[in-house]
Amino acid sequence: MKGELKMDKEKTKEKIIKYLQEKKIIQFGEFTLASGAKSSFYIDLRLLPSYPKIFQKINEMAAEIIKKEIDMTKIDAVVGIPMAAVPYSTILSILLEKSQLLLRKKAKEHGTKKILEGRWEEGQRILLIDDLVSSGASKKEPIENLKELGLKVEQLFLFIYRSETPVKELEEELGVKITYIIDLEDLKKAQLLAEGDQN
Repeated sequence: MKGELKMDKEKTKEKIIKYLQEKKIIQFGEFTLASGAKSSFYIDLRLLPSYPKIFQKINEMAAEIIKKEIDMTKIDAVVGIPMAAVPYSTILSILLEKSQLLLRKKAKEHGTKKILEGRWEEGQRILLIDDLVSSGASKKEPIENLKELGLKVEQLFLFIYRSETPVKELEEELGVKITYIIDLEDLKKAQLLAEGDQN
């Protein structure tokens, strides 16, 4: 059974990478990242919602992986890290039939001055969604903001794990369990195939 699940996930990875390459959401070459680091590929998943059919297909595949790898009976609500992940968390909350809460980057300075929108109670268990991770630094603040409100961040789901840090180390650093679809090795493999096609 585990072998079948692994095979299904491998096929899903290949399909998603193919979709992303077709729309130039993943590009291979020489790039300088915002951190100043050099990279042989560039990924901008914020472009994906511009292609609604592919966006829906990829989220449907993601939802199936989440259902297989995460015990959704232990999740009360879904939160997307603002702002890139909010379109993903919106569609995933529907596919997973879970409430969505909207986290702000910072609390409003007027009205109720909330940092979290939606109906929730202390102690609820959260599935946190983001498009990808490089270093993990950008995940710390939203995790802490949710914990300060009395919520339990049970899982972090990522479409792409592009960090060179081993998953276990990042899980310990952030204090949450991490689930993802595509990792650095998958990207390197896709890059080699793309380079082979060009030669």
